Amino acid sequence: MKDINEAIALKLKQIDLSKIPTHSLEYNRSRHKIDRVFLYISELKKFISVDIKLLKWKALDINLIMKQDNLNIFNTNKNIYYYFYNIDEFNKDYPNSAIEIFEKQENVYHDIQQTDKYLMRYAWLYQNYSFLEQVIKSGLSDLIYNLIYRNSMNYYRLDEIFNVHGKNICEITGLTKAYFQIVRDNIKNIDSFIEIKNFLKNHKVSPQQFNRLINIIKNNSKYNGNRVDVAISRSLNTIDDLLAIEYNQKHLYTFNTLMNYIERQSIEQGYTEIDRFVGVLYDYVKMCVEINIKPDIKTKNLQREHNVTIVQYNQLKDEEADKKYNDEFNTQYLKLKEYEYQDNRLEVIAPKKPKDIIEEGRHNHNCVGSYLEAHASGKSNIFFIRKIDELNKSYITIELDENLSKVKQAYYSYNKVLNNIDNNFIEKWMKQIETRRQIDG
Repeated sequence: MKDINEAIALKLKQIDLSKIPTHSLEYNRSRHKIDRVFLYISELKKFISVDIKLLKWKALDINLIMKQDNLNIFNTNKNIYYYFYNIDEFNKDYPNSAIEIFEKQENVYHDIQQTDKYLMRYAWLYQNYSFLEQVIKSGLSDLIYNLIYRNSMNYYRLDEIFNVHGKNICEITGLTKAYFQIVRDNIKNIDSFIEIKNFLKNHKVSPQQFNRLINIIKNNSKYNGNRVDVAISRSLNTIDDLLAIEYNQKHLYTFNTLMNYIERQSIEQGYTEIDRFVGVLYDYVKMCVEINIKPDIKTKNLQREHNVTIVQYNQLKDEEADKKYNDEFNTQYLKLKEYEYQDNRLEVIAPKKPKDIIEEGRHNHNCVGSYLEAHASGKSNIFFIRKIDELNKSYITIELDENLSKVKQAYYSYNKVLNNIDNNFIEKWMKQIETRRQIDG
């Protein structure tokens, strides 16, 4: 312990405070002051994080600093600004880290307030997962940036996403060369990457079929650039569910028949948002199967069929819902009320009883009533978003996945797409959920 303390004390004495920027943004000198120094101890192959005020005051307690060994740097507040003091020493010890390639990643160098924080997190990750060199050099830098940006290490284990002992990028990702090239050229989001791996695991589709699917999603999405991943992730998840649905013990769609239908309807029904279209299709056939009505799987007026079925479904379900799901709903409510949220305009509310979801479906003219069983079992988590001054009036119906880690669906009345203001509210709420889960462990 004495040698460790001496090594740290020596490294701290070597810090030249004049080399540390006063502000992370020179043109905005009143904000974004550097708060902490991230230091690499080459003698120990360790990292420490030190408050810059303590450095200036020379009021450092080595024993206190050593307690930071278990510090999860992915929990650091976004508003705390770091300076990676000796990245050159890290590069000498780890010349193959590919940190210089990661540093040139567009999102990293453009967000100059946070660049050093991204670099320190990558350095820490690489020290624990050296396979990241191949991930970065193979063109998947966006995935690692996305994971780091979202502070997602509490929710994702890299050794569950990648084969950390793989000898090449195909072994590491678990994708053949053909699939890997499709992923590399189209995917920037870690959720989409995981969704793709799950989809390919569940369905034996050729690279040509898979490439067709990705292109259909991209060509029929309201999103562009990095955001197209949102459409890919949501659409793949729903398409996976659609392919699993059976009626009279027979699957309603094969991969090819579903792709043909989706592609043809982009012309015949003129939809522009594929994630919404396949969501409505899934809700429609799911409701039909549950009330034993054969769905029209080639309908040329999906929205009309969907709306008619909602009325039939809600009438039938309303009679049995409270009796069947009341206890489960109470358990769910006690869990989900911890994640209710509000700002000065909107409030997120968890349903208390089955009738709440039935009524939400009626008032918002959607099929959320068909999610009673999924919500009761915790496979889906339904919330209502209401305006503060109209808490008794339906506004947005939203579904989160079973882990409360991503949005599966979020719509206004009649499944209309949300505007940017309300999407931003949901993003802030999701960050609050992530923070709460980190606190709860």
